[in-house]
Amino acid sequence: MTKIVDTSNLGSKNDKIFFGDYSGFQRYDNPAFPQASRLEEAMRGAYWNPAEISMRNDAVKFYEMPESVQQVMCSIWFYQTLMDSAQNRGIEETISQFVTNPEWESVFKTWAYFEMIHSISYSHIIRGIFVNSSEVFENNFSNQDIINRVQGEIDAYSHLGEINFNEVNENNIKKLLELILTIYALEGIKFYASFLVTYLIHDKFAAIPGAARIIKLINFDEDWHTKASVQLLNNLKQDPVFQPYIDSKWFQETAIVAFSQVLKDEQSFANYLVEQGGMDLPVSRDGVFKFLEYYTSKRLEDIGVTPLYQQEITPLVEWFEMYKDLNKENIAMQESDMAVYSIGVMQDDL
Repeated sequence: MTKIVDTSNLGSKNDKIFFGDYSGFQRYDNPAFPQASRLEEAMRGAYWNPAEISMRNDAVKFYEMPESVQQVMCSIWFYQTLMDSAQNRGIEETISQFVTNPEWESVFKTWAYFEMIHSISYSHIIRGIFVNSSEVFENNFSNQDIINRVQGEIDAYSHLGEINFNEVNENNIKKLLELILTIYALEGIKFYASFLVTYLIHDKFAAIPGAARIIKLINFDEDWHTKASVQLLNNLKQDPVFQPYIDSKWFQETAIVAFSQVLKDEQSFANYLVEQGGMDLPVSRDGVFKFLEYYTSKRLEDIGVTPLYQQEITPLVEWFEMYKDLNKENIAMQESDMAVYSIGVMQDDL
């Protein structure tokens, strides 16, 4: 049985993120990965509390929207709760258990904590709007249109349990890299149709000010997690154990397969939302598809993989980037009675 802290090995080097010699002694005075330490500090410094964001206006104005749009928002909140549940438990109970470096262990634990805040946030939104919040969740328990789109991430985390992390072999290395790519694709793409549709609905109807503010905060967190995924792969590329695999044709092909599947899932979910919302939803199927293709290509390029599509910055992409920015004034958000958070802009010099 592995010890939680091995007191006979407190001086372990801790210079490998995985497959290293780690006693579990969490010291941060001389980090092997200083960028990971700064990353975790920035993530932790962006803490926010959903309970401080009022849903008073949402509780009234939500019901002024067409019923089809109300159903779209309920589908989004159920989907995102399911995704963040998987992400919270997946990171906390699988990948963070196998890390052999304290800086990256702290990144994963902080990351997982924020995923839990996100799950709490969706319940805060639903409780604030509906008298019987349980019905919103329970009505979707058998919704395979949503549930099927989470299965890939659940399977990827489950397969990690098959790895013996005392063995450094090709199979274990590839499984770990496949999971990291899955996490990266999830953080960088798989919430984006939901984010976009939420912003567009609030921009049109001005009916969910509290919920839209919460989604902007969650979007901000997911951007940090996307950045953490890129940094993790960059650090692993410097490890002789991982470098040959990350530089290989296998990695390129695996990344393309992973991102293609996530893109397909998000396009399918976007199509589901567009059909559900009908004429009341202020976006077209093709518009969302182009939007998702842009971010898919950008995420691949950011890790050195040839993009699937040309990165076309459409007006919808430009609008989304402006609308989600917490550091810019957004009049559409001002009618909400809520706490005001001042969160710093992400920097590229971590």
